[in-house]
Amino acid sequence: MLFFSEEEIKAEFPLICFDLLETTVINLNEGPYHQGKGVVIRFIGTKHEKNN
Repeated sequence: MLFFSEEEIKAEFPLICFDLLETTVINLNEGPYHQGKGVVIRFIGTKHEKNN
């Protein structure tokens, strides 16, 4: 289960032009209680000024 979808990310950041927006399964190893598979959404983008 994801907290956000790619569509929700786009809606939350309307001024961003996305160069990368992907949902990926990763293997976590961040201590004894954060290990195993996890789903992340990664993005790289450029902020555009709002046109009035």
